[in-house]
Amino acid sequence: MFCRLLHQLPWNQSVSVMEIGCGSALCGLTCALNGATVLSSDSVEDAVIIAQRSANANQINGTIQFQKRNWEKLEMFEEKMYDVLLGSDVLFYRGAAPHVAKVIAKSIKLEGCALIADPVRLNVDDFCSRLNDLGYSTEIRTFTNAADVIDEVSKYKAKERHANGAL
Repeated sequence: MFCRLLHQLPWNQSVSVMEIGCGSALCGLTCALNGATVLSSDSVEDAVIIAQRSANANQINGTIQFQKRNWEKLEMFEEKMYDVLLGSDVLFYRGAAPHVAKVIAKSIKLEGCALIADPVRLNVDDFCSRLNDLGYSTEIRTFTNAADVIDEVSKYKAKERHANGAL
C-alpha cells in the first residue's frame, strides 16, 4: 500500500530520497522508477545485495544506489542531504525509535520530510515524541480500510494512464 501511495507523488531527478532499512528496497525502487534519485540502505548486507539485484533485473540503473548503513551508527549518515527520507516497518523493535528519529533529524534537508509506514507498532508514539523533542512536527495518518485506499490509488493511476494514451 505504501508503494502505491509513493507511486502517486511527483518524483523527478531533483528530488533526493534516502530509504533506511530498505529490505528488498521496494519503496526506493518505486521512487526511482518514477524519476527520483535514491539511496537505499540497510544494515544487513544480504538485503543490500538482493535490492541491487532487483534493481538490475528491473533495469533501474543510474537513479538508485545501495549501501550498507546502520541507523545505530549516526556517523554513517550525511548532514541535511535528502529531500525525503523513507522507512517502511523500520520501528520493528522498541529500541529503533531513537535511532530512526536521529537519522531523520540529521539527514533531511530543512524543507524535507520523512514518510514512515508502520503496521501500528507499540513504539510509534515514542518515535513521534522523539522527533518532536528534536524540533520536528509529526502527523499520524491511519488507514482504516486499506482495500479502499489501494482501490482509490489504482483508479487514479488507471485514469492517468488512460489520459496519457496507455492501456
